[in-house]
Amino acid sequence: GLLSAIVVVAIPKSVYTLCFGFGNEVSYWNHIWPKLYTLCDPWDKVNLSIYSIFAKVLLPFAKPELARLLFFIFSLLFLIYITITLIKRFYPEKPNEPLLLAGLVALCFVISPWVHETHYVILIFPLIISWLHLGCFFSRSSFVLFGASYFLIALKYSFARYSLFFTGPLYIFAAGKTYGYILLFILICQLLKKVSMLQDNISKILVVNLGGIGDVLLSTPALRALKDAYPKAKLDMLVVPRAKEVLKPLGYVDKIHYLYLGGGLYGLLVNAANLLMLRKSKFDLAINMRTLVSGFSAFKIGFLLKIIRPRIKAGRDTREMGGFFDLKIPESFFGDKFEMEYDIGLVEELGAKVVSRNIDFVINDSAYLDISRILQTEGVADSDKIIGLHLGGKPSHRWPWQNYPQLISALKEKTGAKFVITAENEDAGKINKIFGNTPGIINLTGRISFWELGALISRCFLYVTNDTANMHLAAILKTPLVAIFGPGFLKRYDPRCISSSSYVIYNAVDCAPCNKISCSSLKCLKNISAQDVVDAAMGLWRENSEHSVE
Repeated sequence: GLLSAIVVVAIPKSVYTLCFGFGNEVSYWNHIWPKLYTLCDPWDKVNLSIYSIFAKVLLPFAKPELARLLFFIFSLLFLIYITITLIKRFYPEKPNEPLLLAGLVALCFVISPWVHETHYVILIFPLIISWLHLGCFFSRSSFVLFGASYFLIALKYSFARYSLFFTGPLYIFAAGKTYGYILLFILICQLLKKVSMLQDNISKILVVNLGGIGDVLLSTPALRALKDAYPKAKLDMLVVPRAKEVLKPLGYVDKIHYLYLGGGLYGLLVNAANLLMLRKSKFDLAINMRTLVSGFSAFKIGFLLKIIRPRIKAGRDTREMGGFFDLKIPESFFGDKFEMEYDIGLVEELGAKVVSRNIDFVINDSAYLDISRILQTEGVADSDKIIGLHLGGKPSHRWPWQNYPQLISALKEKTGAKFVITAENEDAGKINKIFGNTPGIINLTGRISFWELGALISRCFLYVTNDTANMHLAAILKTPLVAIFGPGFLKRYDPRCISSSSYVIYNAVDCAPCNKISCSSLKCLKNISAQDVVDAAMGLWRENSEHSVE
């Protein structure tokens, strides 16, 4: 019934209105509607019969005015209940959605007496709320809000202006059907676009991943499967400059483009030139392999894809914020599974088959030779065991530096190993002041390349790091790893999903995970003592020593 109504009601009326304007709708109803209505007449009779049953049940016990009031209250409560149930189903982590709905309903009720065609105006409110709260216009949330508000406005008209027994029910059902027509029409269009996408010849693919090095590395199994699924297609990637190094050795990425997330005026000009070049490339398919961390993040990705203008857009629909994607997979904000699995699920929706989950990280021989030479210069023999310590990362991800002297002292006494420290380049001077004159400690901060860092991590007998890209590198290289986790998303980035030789120290405080860039209290990391890390490190040290003997 809804499908036939789309063909004979929604589309003709929309086309007629667009062609002749809203003022000529009387002509539509007088001349065109009678010929079309016969196809929908049976469904209206069903709707009216449902209402008649409701009215007949109430009439023996109440006056018509009371019956009308009860019907209005019952319908209002029922629609609000259904809407809140749907919202809780779609957004269990967002309890403030019902408040938005209540505000929307109140606003609609206030303006309806002064707006002649309320059902034309009412569409804009849920869309605005959806954009402000979710960062996108068209999502399941906006359609749920739109539908509820449409029904409620119809009830408002019925209660305030029309007879209970005839015109009111017709107005209610007409409003409900109109919403059904619009929603079903959009869903059918999305389905047809998805089917045509799988059938079309896709010759140019752009993968967008503006995360860090770790995020790009975790996407390599999905990239490999995508190339296998579309072997004749050109596969390009858009990344931040620091992440492009890991993609260069990969044979299945044809071209690497980059986007500055800062850089002032120079970065803005370079980004504009790169985006215009990508737009001219006329990609058939663009895939966003990155979580939408906020409404503003969703807006930026949507705007970015709008500029690039691919024929088909696919991505991860975090908290229903990816309404601009043509093809999407659901994703919660905190992450219910490992990050790599989201990218794999996305390419599988595109017809790819992931045979292997091995992460591609290839270190060339020259990097091994260079790091060996550097270590020999620092007095490290090939037979020496090395414990690597990475002190860098986001400010909120850094374990307090005052813990490291105690950690190094305890591990040095128990293992006799030599220590190699790395951090961000700007931290080199500070590390020299703290550890510069300590025997057995080598500071390579700012002195080695990315590939030499990979070779160093593979050379370590044990590696201790914060939640950074280095953590992912150590897990990929199967180096025994102690990961000190703070406010990040453990389920999403747990290194134990890659390597069984990893140990995670995580303090589940009440405010974690929060994913803040900086934090004044940092209690999730301050509550981790040096002894906690020593115990974890020695457990892996003994286990690795036993395997080495075997």
